[in-house]
Amino acid sequence: MVRGVSALILLGASAYASAADAPPLSSYEIPRINLAPRIDGKVDAAEWREAKRVVIDIETDPAENVRTTVSADAFIMEDGETLYVAFIASDPDVSQIRAFYSDRDLLWDDDFIGIVLDTFNDERRAYEFWVNPLGVQADSIYDDVNRRGDESWNAIWDSAGRITTEGYEVEMAIPLKQLRFSPSDSKQVWGVDFVRQFPRDRENRISNNPIDRDILCYLCQIRKLEGLADLQTSRNLEVIPTLTTTSVQNRSRSLGPWEKPGLDPDAGVDVRWGITQDLYLNATLNPDFSQVEADAPQLD
Repeated sequence: MVRGVSALILLGASAYASAADAPPLSSYEIPRINLAPRIDGKVDAAEWREAKRVVIDIETDPAENVRTTVSADAFIMEDGETLYVAFIASDPDVSQIRAFYSDRDLLWDDDFIGIVLDTFNDERRAYEFWVNPLGVQADSIYDDVNRRGDESWNAIWDSAGRITTEGYEVEMAIPLKQLRFSPSDSKQVWGVDFVRQFPRDRENRISNNPIDRDILCYLCQIRKLEGLADLQTSRNLEVIPTLTTTSVQNRSRSLGPWEKPGLDPDAGVDVRWGITQDLYLNATLNPDFSQVEADAPQLD
C-alpha cells in the first residue's frame, strides 16, 4: 500500500516538474476600451479594432499539437466592468456546421467556441464560457485537480452568434462582477485559453496553444492574460426573488357557473453568497418548488 502511494507521489511530482521545466508561453495584454461593442453576433471590424487578436489554429485532440487549416480568430478587450470576447471561425464547408437551438448547457454535440479563464491564476480552477454558432450558451467551473467541470454554475452574461458564408461568428459580454478574482490595485494576471470544438468525422479540439499530454495538469499549460487594472471585486452576493400565484375555480353543478376566487400569491427569495473562494452560503426563504429539478436516480 505504501509502495503504491509512493509511486503515485513520484508520478505527480514528475508531471509537475515537467510543467515547471517547460518554456513559458508569451502572455497577452488585454486592452481597455471606452466604447462597448454591440453584442449581435456580427463581429464589426470598427467595434473590435482595439481588441487583442489571438489565432486559434493548434489541434490538441485527437491529434497532438498539429497546425490545422480550420482556424479561428479570437478578439478580447475590457472596459473595467465587462469582458468582451469575439470569434470569427472559418469553415471550408458551412453546410456541415452543427448548430441547434437548445436549452442552456446542452450544446456539446454542436460546433462551439469559447474561453477558459483561471482568474486566480492558481492553476486549480477556471471559468468556462461556450457559445454555439446560434448564440446558445454553456458555462461551467472546471476543476483541474479532479479533471471535471461543474455545469450547475450559471453566470448572467450575453452572447450572440450567426452562421456566415465562410463559417460563423460569435460575440460574448461577460460582466466582471460574475467572476471571482484576487483584489489588486495593479493589473491582474489570469490564465486564459481559447478553444474551438470542431465536430465532423471526429471530435476535433483546436486551441491557441499546445497541450502536452504527458503533463497531468491542464491549467498549468495555458497562457497568461495581463491587464484589467484597478478592478473592484464584487460582493459575490446574489438575491433572486420569486413570486408564484395560484387560482382555483369551482362550480357546484356540472353545468353551473364557475366561481371566480381571487389569486393566491406566494413570495420567496433565494440568496447565494460567496464567502471565500471555496465556501458558498445558499439560503432559501419559502422555496419555489416549481423551479426545482428532481434528483436523478443513481446506483453506486
